[in-house]
Parts: sequence; structure tokens; C-alpha cells
Amino acid sequence: MREAALVLLAFMLVVPGCRHDTPEEIRQRQTDAFSRGRDRFSEELVQKDVTWYVQAGSNFTGFDAGTGLPQQFINSSGVVDPFSAEFIRGHNDAILQYIAANGPVPGSFKAWEPQLFHQGAYFEMHKDEIQKVAAGAPPVKSPDGQYTLVIVPSGGSGSLITRSAFELSVLTAGAQHSTSPPAGVTQATADVLFGPSDSDLAFTRWPGAGQPIYAALNLRRAQWLVVQSGQP
Repeated sequence: MREAALVLLAFMLVVPGCRHDTPEEIRQRQTDAFSRGRDRFSEELVQKDVTWYVQAGSNFTGFDAGTGLPQQFINSSGVVDPFSAEFIRGHNDAILQYIAANGPVPGSFKAWEPQLFHQGAYFEMHKDEIQKVAAGAPPVKSPDGQYTLVIVPSGGSGSLITRSAFELSVLTAGAQHSTSPPAGVTQATADVLFGPSDSDLAFTRWPGAGQPIYAALNLRRAQWLVVQSGQP
């Protein structure tokens, strides 16, 4: 019996979840997660595709006004990192340190805040540049030819988006990204105004329930940054 008990004890010690980390081990894991977050920022910086990480329970709008970066939701269940809070903190702290030393992060939309937060006025100023994208209609292209927009039925792009009967797809030479229309959109058609050169932005105006819905699109990710309703 004594030998059987010893075998059972040894088994429990090696089975994951049966042992408890010491405070020192937990602190080390938190430190490691913080470092992994900083490393992830460095990887994004090289790719010129930096995002601001947001944890569950925090306010998620799609755009971080403080840095001018698109937001990315990080699941706190440990899918990305077992210590998500420290991982996020390390990543975002690295962004703030970079900005303090160098100015805006490459790919930041900070320079385009006037357009982002006054989309109705921007449309009025550039009436002659507006294009229209609609279901069943030909795609529309950005002036530099880098981006193509098309409305397709949900699932038509191969994405997993199912919140709407249709979706807006952004095509480039090497990729295709899709997104559902903003909440409140009533028809599969939109006016499109591509942003300033090198902004990687498109401004869209959709029919809504009694008032238009304006939505600025991050063309790099097909992600809505700022959505506004009813502006003249």
C-alpha cells in the first residue's frame, strides 16, 4: 500500500495542473509574457502593421485616439498568451516608448484625425471624387490602384463573417480581407471616398434608417476605425 501511495503521489506531481506555481515562478512567467508582448510589437513594427491591444472588459471602438492606431481585441482566456494582461501591457508599453522617442508609429492614422472625426464634412469637400460600390456592380479602385473594393454576399469571400447578408471586401495584389457593414446599414451600397495618398484609408457613406452612416475603413485590414451616424 505504501508503494502504491508513493507512485500515486509521483504521478500527481507530473500531471499538468496538479502542482501550484510558487510566487517566484508566477512572477517569472509574468515577466516572460511582458517580454513576449514587447517582442510582438517589434515584429509588427517591421511589418508596418502595428495595432493597439485591448483586453476583454475594456472599451473597444476599433481606433485608439491616443496613438492613432487601430485596436485589436486580445482574448483574455490565454489563447494568445497564458498571461494576456502582461502580454498586452508589454506590447502597449513598447508602443508608448517608441512614440516618446520617435514620434508616431509607422502606419498610425494620427495624422488623419480631422478626416476621421469629420467624415461628413470631408465628403462635402471632395464631392467630385466620390465613387459608388454596390452589390452586383463593378469594383471600385483607389487612385493609386493599390486597393479594390467590392460588395459580395456573405461567405462569398471565403471569410467567416455572417452578421450580414453581404460584406465589403478589400483586395490587394497579394491578399483579400472582408468585413461586415457597420451596424445600422440598410442597403448593400455605399459612396466611397478614398483618403489622402499613403493614408491607407477609405471613407464610406451607407444608407441607414433615416440618416446616413459614415464609416472610415482601415484598408490594410478591412477594419472599421471610426463610425458616425447622421452627420451632414
